[in-house]
Amino acid sequence: MMPALVFSYSRPTCAGSGPGARARSATRDAILYANAEAVLASTGAVETKTPGFPPAPAAKAGFIRIGSDEQVLAMGLDAHLALADYQKCTLLAEEFDLDAIGGSAPGGAGCPDDETINGLLWSCLNTRRALVIGRRAWSAAQLLPFADLRFHATPPMRWIRPDDALDREKILLINHEKSGSAAEELRAALASYVRVEVMNGWTLDGGRAADIADLNAGVHLHVGEHGLASDTVRLVDSWINRIPVLHVPPRRPTSRRAAGDDILEVRHAQNGFNCTGIGEVLTAYEDLRNDRVLRVKLADGGARAVTPLAESWKTIAAELLDG
Repeated sequence: MMPALVFSYSRPTCAGSGPGARARSATRDAILYANAEAVLASTGAVETKTPGFPPAPAAKAGFIRIGSDEQVLAMGLDAHLALADYQKCTLLAEEFDLDAIGGSAPGGAGCPDDETINGLLWSCLNTRRALVIGRRAWSAAQLLPFADLRFHATPPMRWIRPDDALDREKILLINHEKSGSAAEELRAALASYVRVEVMNGWTLDGGRAADIADLNAGVHLHVGEHGLASDTVRLVDSWINRIPVLHVPPRRPTSRRAAGDDILEVRHAQNGFNCTGIGEVLTAYEDLRNDRVLRVKLADGGARAVTPLAESWKTIAAELLDG
C-alpha cells in the first residue's frame, strides 16, 4: 500500500536557518497541525507534500498528480479547499469556524458568497472523513454535508525546541480569567524583578501575536481557573513541553468544571507550585531559576500528569489513516 499523502499550508515558519533560527508564526492552529504531522510521520505511513503546495486554492489546477490508489490527507482549511476535487480525509482546527465560512464575503460573517459556498460544499462531498478539533470548528463543521464527521478535544501541543532554549530570565503569565485585573497586578509587581509577558488568548499585551520564542519562557505562570477547552496556552501544553508551572488560583473559584478537567490539578512541589500571592510567586521563581534539580522534578511531574491526554494524538492519527 502506498503511503498517504499529507498536504498542509499551516505550519510554524522560521526566520533564518540553522540551530539559531528563530521560529515565528506560532499560531495555535499552525502548532496543532505541526503536531498532527509529526504523529502521522511517526507511523511511517505518510509522505508530506507541503513543499511546492500552491500558495492559494485558486492555483490548484494541474499542480499535482495523485494516483487513484493513494490516500490523501488535507491538513487545514486551505488544503481542504485546494483538494476539493480529490477524495480525502481532512483535519480542521479552530481556524475553521463560522467566520471562516463567511467572514470574507461582502456581507460579512454568516453571509458567504456563492463561490465560497460552492467550494465548501464540493470539497465536503469529496471528503471521506473529517476530524475537527475544538468547539468552534465543531460548531461550523456541523453546518456542512460531511459524510463522516468526528470531534476531538484539543490534545496537548508541543512546540519543538531543545531544552536549553528556555529563557530562564522571563516568565510567561497566562491569564485564564475574563478580567485582567489579577494578571495586571501580578505583572506590575513582577516587572521590577523579571521580564514578564502577559498572554490573553493567543495574543500578548499590546495585541502582538505570540510566537514560539514567547512560549519558551523559563516559567509559565497560569492565573485563574483554566480548562482543557481554553483558547490560550493550557496547563497541559506547559506540561507536555516540560516547562515549570506556577499557578495562582482564581479569587472566586467556580464549580463549573468540564469533563476531564480534573487532570489539571497542580500538585504542589510535584508538577508545579500553587501560589497565593506575589511573594510566593517570586520565591518559587527564584527557586526554579537557581535549582536545576527542582526544574527537572517539576518537568517530570508535569510530563507524567499529561501522558494520558497526549495519547489522544494516536487516536487522531489512526482515524485519519483508517481509509
